Amino acid sequence: GFNFGATADNANDIKKAKNIAAVKLYMDYTTGDMKMSDFEDISDILKSSKITIVHAEGEHVQNAVDIMIKNKIKNKLHFAHVSSEKELMYAKQNKIKKQITVEVTPHHLFMNDKDLQHLGSFAEMKPRLKTENDQKALWLGIQNGIVDTVASDHAPHLKEEKEQANYPFGVPGVETMLPLLLDAFNKNRISLPTIQKLCCENPAGIFKIKNKGLLKEGYDADLVIADLDKRQAVRNDDLLTKCKWSPFEGKILKGWPVMTIVNGNVVFNDGEIFDMSANRKAISEHAQKPKVFDKPFLTIIVLILVAAAILYIESQKPKIIKEPETQQTTQKTESTPAKTTEQTTAKDIESMKIQEIIKDKSSKYPKAPDFRIIENWINSDPLKIEELKGKVVLIDFWT
Repeated sequence: GFNFGATADNANDIKKAKNIAAVKLYMDYTTGDMKMSDFEDISDILKSSKITIVHAEGEHVQNAVDIMIKNKIKNKLHFAHVSSEKELMYAKQNKIKKQITVEVTPHHLFMNDKDLQHLGSFAEMKPRLKTENDQKALWLGIQNGIVDTVASDHAPHLKEEKEQANYPFGVPGVETMLPLLLDAFNKNRISLPTIQKLCCENPAGIFKIKNKGLLKEGYDADLVIADLDKRQAVRNDDLLTKCKWSPFEGKILKGWPVMTIVNGNVVFNDGEIFDMSANRKAISEHAQKPKVFDKPFLTIIVLILVAAAILYIESQKPKIIKEPETQQTTQKTESTPAKTTEQTTAKDIESMKIQEIIKDKSSKYPKAPDFRIIENWINSDPLKIEELKGKVVLIDFWT
């Protein structure tokens, strides 16, 4: 598994564990019975793990920090789903703050305790929703760089379970996390580079996950392509999660992911899932022989995005066409009539350049599936490059 669960008697097992990103320790109650209360046991876990993810609420955040300081523990501490102003203060206002990182969730950023009035158990999670002031403090923490990551804390309990008297805590969030953040970008609450760092770069760095988090030669080709102008409502029936509900149902958001690339393969495009086996294969083979970005594919992506930007800029300029001083005879081929100066536009020239580059790269690297995807996409309509307008690439989206 990605994380190793901590209990009161498995510190020795944790010391022996290999190829894990972190140890998860619960200092407060949540769904499942893994809460630890004894400070000596907690200290043993923190000493045994290079990085420990701690679910702690309120004063227990301060307790975890105090245990680290008292026992002079030099390992790293990552606080999961911090939900209040006090918890942020406890986590980051101390002498070991460089050893500590903080995560927040979409539901604590975009909801508060007022939502409990109409959502009831469907807005119940651990930690619980806090006040509007706490919600504002989390956003301020993002702006000030105190918050290091955003994670969905995805808990897809069925509707039938949440309707029971003894309902489980948690809400689904993996599908709505990015649209919520992109909508916040469109409302000038957060920048795109900040979203990329919180969701991609920082998590990969904190948990030392190789070849993830950046668009870089040699890194895994895991990307999300988003349309920043796409506007639609969150609809339970459209969700792919089996639980088929969201606390954000009915909320209209601007900015949605439209394509997912896993291990260099397009597995999702405009609502259609193509081949999830690519994802499973990437996970199973990652340690031995992961597929990565090669330099030619990276070059093609960059060229397409640059060309799209150029075309957009050119399209905004007023077109002034001077009358030619003399008429010149243009020689035509039998197959394709040549265009006059008036007919030739920057869009035509850039599209032809893109096609030439793709064909050249494809001939040099015929085995690269990524070139075939892009070449076929462009060749089906040379002006499809226009579809990239207003879109942004996010790398290795973290959930």
